[in-house]
Amino acid sequence: IIIATDPDREGEGIGREILDHIKWKGPVQRLWLVGGMDKASIKKAMSSLRPGDETVGMYRAQQARALSDWAYMLVTMSTTAAGRHGVFGPILGTGAPKESVVSVGRVQTPTLAMVVKRDLIIENFKPTDHFSVYLDIEQAGATARLNYSATVAEKDLEAPFPGVVWIEGSGKDPTPKPLFVDESMVDAFTDRVAALGKVTLKVERKDIRKSPPKPYSMTTLQQEMNKRFKLTAKNTLSAAQELYESGFLSYPRTERDLWPMQLFDDDAADVIKALCTAPDTDIARVATDLKFPSKAPSCYTTKPQEHYALMPTRKIPNLPALPDHPRKLWLVVASRYLECHLPSAEGVKTTLYVEAPETGLINDRPAVFKVASEVIVIPGWITAFNKAPDTTDHFKAFTNSAAAITECNATASQTSPPKRYTEATLIADMKAASKYATSREDAELLKAVTGIGTPATRDAIIEGLLKRGYIDRVKNNIISLPKGRDLIANAHPMLTQVEMTARWEAKLSDIESLSPADAVTARDEFIEAQAAFAEQIVQDCIFRMSTCAARPRDPTAPGVKRPPTAKMIEFAQSIADRKKIPLPKGLKSDSDICRTFLDAHSTPRPAGAAPAAGASSSVPSEKQVALITSIAAKKSLPVPPDVLADRSKASTWISANI
Repeated sequence: IIIATDPDREGEGIGREILDHIKWKGPVQRLWLVGGMDKASIKKAMSSLRPGDETVGMYRAQQARALSDWAYMLVTMSTTAAGRHGVFGPILGTGAPKESVVSVGRVQTPTLAMVVKRDLIIENFKPTDHFSVYLDIEQAGATARLNYSATVAEKDLEAPFPGVVWIEGSGKDPTPKPLFVDESMVDAFTDRVAALGKVTLKVERKDIRKSPPKPYSMTTLQQEMNKRFKLTAKNTLSAAQELYESGFLSYPRTERDLWPMQLFDDDAADVIKALCTAPDTDIARVATDLKFPSKAPSCYTTKPQEHYALMPTRKIPNLPALPDHPRKLWLVVASRYLECHLPSAEGVKTTLYVEAPETGLINDRPAVFKVASEVIVIPGWITAFNKAPDTTDHFKAFTNSAAAITECNATASQTSPPKRYTEATLIADMKAASKYATSREDAELLKAVTGIGTPATRDAIIEGLLKRGYIDRVKNNIISLPKGRDLIANAHPMLTQVEMTARWEAKLSDIESLSPADAVTARDEFIEAQAAFAEQIVQDCIFRMSTCAARPRDPTAPGVKRPPTAKMIEFAQSIADRKKIPLPKGLKSDSDICRTFLDAHSTPRPAGAAPAAGASSSVPSEKQVALITSIAAKKSLPVPPDVLADRSKASTWISANI
């Protein structure tokens, strides 16, 4: 038997469970179909079937994940009980039964914690006034503005400086950055530099190459589609899946952003040739003009990988006939594919330096001012799709010689809070969750497992948080709601940590690579660990419930009302029509009001008669009457009249005489 399901953990599980169900003991091979569902890709995959034992570890990892999710159901049950008890504040655990579920998850809850933390930072943010120092110079008629760039040493981070506030670094440079907040101190510094009159300018020019951007993984594609077209992560994955199933796109649920070298040797020329016929002017033009590279570009790798970056196949879609989302997505992926096979852009980066012989604002001497500019000389891939690079060399006239100081001053500004999450930035942070780790070891682990969640699940995680009322979409932003904030504020800390998720995902990845026998052992150990974790959370909920007074039920409280069933409303309406009386206000939305109306206006039925649909009745049911009659006949017992008129007395009589 050949397993030909999706080439991932869940696809492996589907195929293996079918084999387990039919009790298959024969040989198994695996079709690893990542290149697309077009005829050529299927033929190629069929020619290199993998032995079944190579992928059975993925099945054990899927079992470990699926069975441990049952343990999380126990966690959700316990947090729901605690929420309904009132442990998590006035909102969680209230509402109709489904609304009152306090749902938690190993990826869902840490993701929610990221959104809540971002929102609280924004709402509690207090701007800091600070000053940025600049230096204007002139040399042979050419002018430039350089910015003061404080030289930060390791020791500077430990010793406080007057008039300096440190903020966290960002991006690729996590080193803390100084803010200069003392205006008089800044003015004194600018006056000293301005008094120099002239400075020695250093000019550094170096050639630069700008490689094409990397191919898309599903995560980076979801970010791109959200930025450009406001598509949700779910819509992007659905569109990609539709194209994959139609044979127009490679396997979409991938975290990789490179292609294997074999694809360059076997497929690239044919795919580009096919793109020449695309019913899109830009795609066809670029593909036709493209000079196929003699050696593989940097978007190809010799490293082994189960999946690879997204790419179009040889099968070209009829774009006008495609729905809007798949059409836009195919164009984005096809454009990137062509860009990756174009030459790098080449240019020159010019940096102007001034080392002023004065002490800077953090005791740095000399005080360094600098500015950089890049000019593109050979545009390469940049102009393929009508992008316009900067081709003006703004610093061409400057040389290594003296320059006159025309001004040294400072601009006042304020710090600003981080931006609200969008789906694009939230998915990016889920992938880059290592920056939220509290230890270097956990940060490295998160990098190794590419964050929390997978390309196949991140969209579902966000949709689940939306559905449960933990977050909301406001325009293109993701914001946390009171329910979500209460959960993060009150949940066990282990439920909100990205590190815990990373450790589990790393263990699942380890199981995938083990031999069949070792994978079974590792699966069982993983499930046992999950069960122990679940028990710890359950015990914590029990303890907290024991120390917290139960929330009294308030039928009038917002979100606590239970709607009546359709049959209850129908029966109440029939009574109102028959008696020509109005239905009470709120009857159709509040089961308590409806039940009170039915109890007050329904006619008690004779003993043994069937109750009207949806009615609340105090008389015995048909089965109770039949059982009473049978017991009385067998034991020759008299049946008091009130027993046949009252359900409670009927139950008591049956219990005493059965």
